[in-house]
Amino acid sequence: FMNTQQIEQNTSVHKKILIVEDELVLRQMLVRRAEKQFGYECLSDQTGEKCIEMCREFDPDLVLLDMGLPKV
Repeated sequence: FMNTQQIEQNTSVHKKILIVEDELVLRQMLVRRAEKQFGYECLSDQTGEKCIEMCREFDPDLVLLDMGLPKV
């Protein structure tokens, strides 16, 4: 695991994260934390169905996926 300083040094290139989570409050918290604290560019959605399409379009470096979503 990396500490906050190491993460901040590694995010100067604007890494991209796709966050797929059906709980609105949790999704917003994850996006806010990733963007404001660590400088990531984020895209998010609430459905697993759209995840593959978004991966193709957004080309994320990391996908945070709620495995409990229907149709995942």
